[in-house]
Amino acid sequence: MKRLFRPAFLFILLMTGLTISFACAETGTEIEPVSTDALVSGYNRFGIDLFLRESVSGEGDNIFVSPVSVALCLGMAYNGADGSTASEMAGMLGAASMDLGGYNSANGTLVARLSDAGAGITLSIANSLWLKEGFPFRKEFVKRNEKYFGAGVFKLETEKEINGWVKERTEGMIPSIIDSVDPADIAILVNAIYFKGEWTIEFDEDNTRDKPFYSPDGEKTVPMMKRTGELVCQGNELFQAVRLPYGNAAAEEDPAGGGSSMYVFLPTGENTLAGLMEKLTPDSWVTWISSLAGRDGTIELPRFRAEYFSRLNGTLSGMGMKEAFDRSADFTKLCECSPGDVYISDVFHKAVVEVNEKGTEAAAATAIKMKLTSAMPVGDPFHMVVDRPFLIAIVDDDTGLILFMGAISDPE
Repeated sequence: MKRLFRPAFLFILLMTGLTISFACAETGTEIEPVSTDALVSGYNRFGIDLFLRESVSGEGDNIFVSPVSVALCLGMAYNGADGSTASEMAGMLGAASMDLGGYNSANGTLVARLSDAGAGITLSIANSLWLKEGFPFRKEFVKRNEKYFGAGVFKLETEKEINGWVKERTEGMIPSIIDSVDPADIAILVNAIYFKGEWTIEFDEDNTRDKPFYSPDGEKTVPMMKRTGELVCQGNELFQAVRLPYGNAAAEEDPAGGGSSMYVFLPTGENTLAGLMEKLTPDSWVTWISSLAGRDGTIELPRFRAEYFSRLNGTLSGMGMKEAFDRSADFTKLCECSPGDVYISDVFHKAVVEVNEKGTEAAAATAIKMKLTSAMPVGDPFHMVVDRPFLIAIVDDDTGLILFMGAISDPE
């Protein structure tokens, strides 16, 4: 884990990933619109829980994650799960009240609704399936992920191709996500997200000054940006908060007016970041952001860059997704196999963010490794050389009717 900066407000950057719009660049499939309210609520609850659990293990360090990256990657794996494995995953993702079709349709609608991030904002989300050649994956699993998650489908060979795909789709901010492809890996599911937003009102670089910042390791000097004017903000006995919108379409006075925003929360008085996070819940989050209002003020914000990496197995297991990591996992909707043949071996997540006077650039990637247990052998890749007499048939696919049949002994 690389730790570059410890600002007290860093946790709120998580929420940017929960509230901004996104576009899936790898699908042109039209999705029948359905309500996304339950899905968004579920993803937000998942994201806050994920963030808080990661924060416990990394207390005093920077924590920066993209919940939507993790959720979408898990959503692809969920499409291959069945039985109690699927039930655990659905519960964790907040999708327990939906059937698989409803969950997928809501994801597709969400992508379609949020495909236009607005002027001054770039936001792209891409998904991919890397599948072992010759393994009996179910066509329905692949098709659902192509249609609803816009997933590209590629041959699983080495880590070089996967890392290159991630690097390209994060504009080089995340050059790699996995170290190797193991012989037992039968599928690697990957999500990549890239965000770049220009502040609706930029910070003037001439106002940036070196000032003290009091980190857990002691006082240090950081470049502090400064902006004065109309702000959407709030101050109470627990925190000071400000909303900083991105893009030309965002409106300072209307948090729901389009574009996307960064919310910054700073504990007040004797309160600490840890104490503030103890009070953070999905319900309190809604209350906090709805309490912000327009008023004149000044915001001073450090210019910084931070990176984060985590293997999420323990965190996700603690959130209720236990069976997927067990050798008894049921992924029979992913392949022609039996329960216990395939399981999730690793969930890796990387995220990086850079904030300056112009705006914010951030990226994240999530990779799920799915492995084969010793219970199910993998056949060699299919290879056919038609170099001797052979049989042919031409069949109507709709009815199964044989239209032509022949034996070719001399293909002149």
